[in-house]
Amino acid sequence: MSVSNTSQSLQSASAHEPILKNLRPIQTFATMVDWVGLLIPLAYLSILIGSLATFSSLYRRRKAQKAANLAPWFPPHLQRNIYLSLLHIDPQDPSSTPEGSDKSLSQVPDSIIRAALLRRAVEDIHRIIQVRNAKPALQTLLQRGSVGDELWQRFQIAEQEIEEEVKDVVSEVSFIRQYLLSVYLN
Repeated sequence: MSVSNTSQSLQSASAHEPILKNLRPIQTFATMVDWVGLLIPLAYLSILIGSLATFSSLYRRRKAQKAANLAPWFPPHLQRNIYLSLLHIDPQDPSSTPEGSDKSLSQVPDSIIRAALLRRAVEDIHRIIQVRNAKPALQTLLQRGSVGDELWQRFQIAEQEIEEEVKDVVSEVSFIRQYLLSVYLN
């Protein structure tokens, strides 16, 4: 029986042989994808994104460097420098005493510090007036193309510096006011 079963199975296998020849092997995802055809667009995209990122970083760096090299709109703020110098004088520091003088420097009086702060605020007000007077004319000239973007950038930087300077003066005034109130109340 075993010999007849094997002969029948061989006959049935030979009968199904044309069917088996037409069957394709089972295809997996890895065999269906054309990897070379897929890698070319991916390489193109990666090169494109990399070059755009490089260009963007170089452009921003050059733009920031140009903005840092622009000449300031206003000259140095002498009143602010005087105020900060008076504020940070240390009476114990021997370098703060004038040469050839036997006098030791005592603490700077509050009235002088307040006067220096007032002069600093007055100078800031003059600068604010100059900025406000120049802005409409500069905008008109920029729209007509008479002045370049570099001048407009310098002007905007000056506006930002003035705003920060005014905030700093206001905070100094409030600090001095609180300090004087605490001194007089005690």
